[in-house]
Amino acid sequence: MPLVGIDENGLGPRMGPLVVTGVRLAGPAHPMERLRAAAGLDDSKSVFSGGRRARGEALALAILGLRSDPGGLPGLLSGIGVRAPWGRPPACPFDAAAADLGVCPAVASHGPLPRWGASGPSAARDALDALGVVVERVSSVVLCPGALNARLERGVSKLAVDLALFETVGDVSAGGDARVVCGKVGATDRYASRFSIWSGRVAGVLEESRSASRYLIDGVGEVTFALDADATEPAVAMASVVGKYVRELWMDGMAASFDWRGPHPSGYHDRVTASFLEHCAAAVAAGRSALPAYCLLRLR
Repeated sequence: MPLVGIDENGLGPRMGPLVVTGVRLAGPAHPMERLRAAAGLDDSKSVFSGGRRARGEALALAILGLRSDPGGLPGLLSGIGVRAPWGRPPACPFDAAAADLGVCPAVASHGPLPRWGASGPSAARDALDALGVVVERVSSVVLCPGALNARLERGVSKLAVDLALFETVGDVSAGGDARVVCGKVGATDRYASRFSIWSGRVAGVLEESRSASRYLIDGVGEVTFALDADATEPAVAMASVVGKYVRELWMDGMAASFDWRGPHPSGYHDRVTASFLEHCAAAVAAGRSALPAYCLLRLR
């Protein structure tokens, strides 16, 4: 039975998109410890820690089966089946085709990949190949800050937005015959009543506890929301790494589009991001950016 791992990146930052990614694996199952030792697989916080973006990029591209990609961020996203749900935010100045691709052209990274690692993903890809790890599919949904703000302004909770993205990726990735493991989202153990896309498709509630909440979903399979899944489940860790890479490229493109000369902004609650946000706001106020202020700062 194929295994699908789903995780989110960017639910709580001040800037940048919310990304939910699914990775579908086939072939032999390996414990996380073996993949960590052989290929450096871990949760994205560890993989990208300490400014080691080159290491994270190499692993993300290895998971995607890529050694390089001349299309930059747009090419990467189109290659992994990205969707941009709910259309464009109000006052978005960019055309529908760009919104459908899931990347705002004002913040798209430019130039070939790998961006930060000259050696590329060869070593990590070789390690996964040696273990017989087969990545059948990678799918993501990317919600830009403006589109997220539009949902929040309509009274939709962040949990509801996030969970709907998990359901979207689950439908695309599972194919009705998979075991799906998701990182837990929100401060809840009870998801059945909160589903939107899967509402009415819950065939059974198997467990609802702090460590795991498990359901049978028609058209998907067995779905588990597991605590700390990105550190223990290989498919979830892979989804976390790919999603983090998409966010890093997005923030890198935003920094370039605003001619930012400082350290790389993470988009989270830190001094560099605060300074970058002030820089962006000044550029928008002075008319030096096509990106609306609405698309810069998260409402919450």
